[in-house]
Amino acid sequence: MALKRLLGTADVLLAGGETAAPLGAVLPPEAAAYVLGVYVVCAQQCDEFTLALSEFCANAAADAPQKLHVLVLSIEEDEQPFLDSVRDLPWPALPRTASHKKMRLLRRLRVKGSAPSLALLEMPSTRLITSAAREKLTQQPENFPWHSRPLKEALKDVELSSNEDKPRRYHDLKGYKGFYFSANWCPPCKAFTPQLVETYHKIRAKGHQFDVIFVSSDRSESSFEQYRCTMPWLAVPFELGDLRKELAATFDVQGIPSLVVVDPDDRVVTDEGRQEVCDDPLGKVNLLMFCNSYTNKVLKTENI
Repeated sequence: MALKRLLGTADVLLAGGETAAPLGAVLPPEAAAYVLGVYVVCAQQCDEFTLALSEFCANAAADAPQKLHVLVLSIEEDEQPFLDSVRDLPWPALPRTASHKKMRLLRRLRVKGSAPSLALLEMPSTRLITSAAREKLTQQPENFPWHSRPLKEALKDVELSSNEDKPRRYHDLKGYKGFYFSANWCPPCKAFTPQLVETYHKIRAKGHQFDVIFVSSDRSESSFEQYRCTMPWLAVPFELGDLRKELAATFDVQGIPSLVVVDPDDRVVTDEGRQEVCDDPLGKVNLLMFCNSYTNKVLKTENI
């Protein structure tokens, strides 16, 4: 049911992009447990990874506990480039005309950057496993399907440092959390941080439970400490470099500054927090209203 809500009941194109068939005819039954790989392609520059994915499906993924099924999503809008992008692929594809479904799916997958990219969903729940499966397939194929550790597990034994209070544990944070990926050497970060500080204070002044956790990309501890002193919130200790990298991978952070907001149950409600703050720097509408609206919608319509 979750996949139908996401994609509807429209036909998909079979391998080669010529014959249409119902979605249910090319994927396992609704209640089946498997991994759905959504392969985002364009008309050019996808051949190398297509070959790698084909070989992976035929070999490494064949022995995995959960079967991998691939569905192609071409970002080409014109007919001929669309046909060029799907013609030689061995997997079914969403039709060119299903543009609104493609956009909804891309938002759900949090796919960033240009094609080719690969995101994985855990079925039948449609829970996002990773939006960076292309990188993981080439770097660590033996760990398929590349589940990230739950945040509560990754941060279980970590004391989050603070300038204004004693260190705190992640499990003690009950409201919304913003993971702020930033660095002292990054000019756009240093320009954005004061905006985030102002919005942070505005949101908390309204009585909302909202914590920010700084995840540094600084290259030295002295730079980290100098930058952290400008922030009124928590931080992952600098010495936990592997954890900082893990969090960046968990949220598929492609660049800094980046603000990812999760709800009290650690579901990502936006990875565009920076834009939300820039659009509403004084918190007059405030980020939490967006989060509450999004979460309520998710709880009513989807199981993630």
